[in-house]
Amino acid sequence: MRCVSQGAQLHPPTHSSTHSHVVRTIMGRRQRGSSPTNSQIVWVNLLGVRSNRCTIVGIAKRRDGLPVTLAAFADGLLAIDQVAVVAKHVPDRCDAQACDLARAATVAQLRAALSKYRFSDTKPADAKPGPEPSTTDHVGMGYTDDGRFTMGVNAGIEDGAVIETAMREARDALWRAGNKDVTWLDALLEICGRSLDTVTSTSRRQRFRIDIHPDTGGAWLHQGPALPLHVLYKICCDGVVRPVWETEGTPVNVGRTTRVIPAQTRMVVQNRDRTCA
Repeated sequence: MRCVSQGAQLHPPTHSSTHSHVVRTIMGRRQRGSSPTNSQIVWVNLLGVRSNRCTIVGIAKRRDGLPVTLAAFADGLLAIDQVAVVAKHVPDRCDAQACDLARAATVAQLRAALSKYRFSDTKPADAKPGPEPSTTDHVGMGYTDDGRFTMGVNAGIEDGAVIETAMREARDALWRAGNKDVTWLDALLEICGRSLDTVTSTSRRQRFRIDIHPDTGGAWLHQGPALPLHVLYKICCDGVVRPVWETEGTPVNVGRTTRVIPAQTRMVVQNRDRTCA
């Protein structure tokens, strides 16, 4: 049986000098005030480095926090895959210990150990007490001044695993349905659409629907911000409308709900133009 101390020999740093040179070059560019961009990642690719370009840039970002590990990397004692695992999982205060472990472990062993280790339980004895991280479950959402929707989640690990799994399932379902450019926002909207589609009660569907108030000057969400014109035009391609008659700002009558484009009109237009656009 091969002992753990021999693990580093399984990953000889054949290209460590080249990788280390690339990392130091990016570090120098960052110290001059420029951060890694897509063009720099392409530049790394042109150097002939076969490792993941984003991995190299990620290591360079940790230059100030992992001096011991990066020094061993520069000396050829660690391979880039080992350094990448340390840079991804290890906080700055555990740099030296992580470097010692990396020199005696394979990449697989490092990944298995560091990804599961609770570094929050290893605070140094002389560490100054600071504010404890928030442990209160919270979901915040709202609209910005420029008409964008923002959302943030702070949840426990077990709840986060449920959210992440649901997002991955929805994203995979959309990809299998033919959307090869699916995004995480698409996945979130898919989950929301599924939830709304399960509502069968008429009164409940009336309560949880998106209302838009159009006017001659534009439109706005019910109790929400104004809609940009291009969004309004997109929404008005389909939907239902309920006219409300007002007298001096007071609603006096509510008409019958009907589709923006009645089904009969849509069918005639589609038959004439062979399209609904």
